[in-house]
Amino acid sequence: MTEKKFKYHLRGGSAKEVCPNCGQRTFVPYVDEGENIVGELYGRCDRENKCGYYRYPRGVVSNAVVKPVAIEDCPRLTFSPNAYTRFGASPIVSNLYIYALSISHEKGISRVLNIFNAYRVKTWQGYVLFPQFDINNDFRSAKMIKYNDNGHRSHDAGSSTWLHALKDFRYLHNKGKLEQCFFGEHLLDPERYKQLFKKDLTADTPVFVVESEKTALMMAIHSASDGVWLACGGSQMLKNAKRNKVLEGRNVTLIPDNGQFWNWKATADKYGWKIISSIENFRWNGLKNPPCTEGWDIWDVWEFLLKFKTEDYEIY
Repeated sequence: MTEKKFKYHLRGGSAKEVCPNCGQRTFVPYVDEGENIVGELYGRCDRENKCGYYRYPRGVVSNAVVKPVAIEDCPRLTFSPNAYTRFGASPIVSNLYIYALSISHEKGISRVLNIFNAYRVKTWQGYVLFPQFDINNDFRSAKMIKYNDNGHRSHDAGSSTWLHALKDFRYLHNKGKLEQCFFGEHLLDPERYKQLFKKDLTADTPVFVVESEKTALMMAIHSASDGVWLACGGSQMLKNAKRNKVLEGRNVTLIPDNGQFWNWKATADKYGWKIISSIENFRWNGLKNPPCTEGWDIWDVWEFLLKFKTEDYEIY
């Protein structure tokens, strides 16, 4: 029996590329027989449990020749000045914005739009862009996610990527290594915070950290007066000491997704931050069909409260 040969195979060696789904340099690309990378979207992310991205290049013709770059030789990804201002459209054309209005109608249209604008959310060809501006207002990149009209993210192929991973916009940056910051981090600048929210930002101002960008955005719509809402973008993203320096000396509270409490508690203990475990301990009384809270985050709980009458259940 002759051995079956495949047109493409996963590249060998230790050099990795930036994953088009999670943005980490953990992506093993597919290459052709000449060891040329087939395309940026085709390959497998090594973060199988946390990302799980995989795409085989079926029917794709390879004509790309890309030299693998060792991580230590990669400069930090840098965008040209004002790159983000030249990209994308108003958030009001997105499914996520329409959903936010439908679930937050009592807050008013201006409130929803102001928060979307404060976090600099935009849209492009069906994608919602969640930009990462650091505390110095430098633009790192933008996570791009497509949403269904019910406000849940689409899981179709190609429904999530990063701005810097798109070939058409490579001219906007230096093709370096992405160093992520918190979504909403630019709001930790006192002058910027006061300009947007008309109040002073102090060391006592609560800073809430959640995993999902959508959750940070929606919670800011409903409770921005309580403090600053940030998203770290992944369950493992709080383990980067360099990224966490921006939170030093602040009144930080972590609000992990259900199932991540003990993972995040180790980080909270390390930095002396507070952590909320209410999602882990959620219980329902008087509700005939209590929801399955597996994988829920604080916004899922909040959304449930908004959709059902309070006399239908008790929470403790």
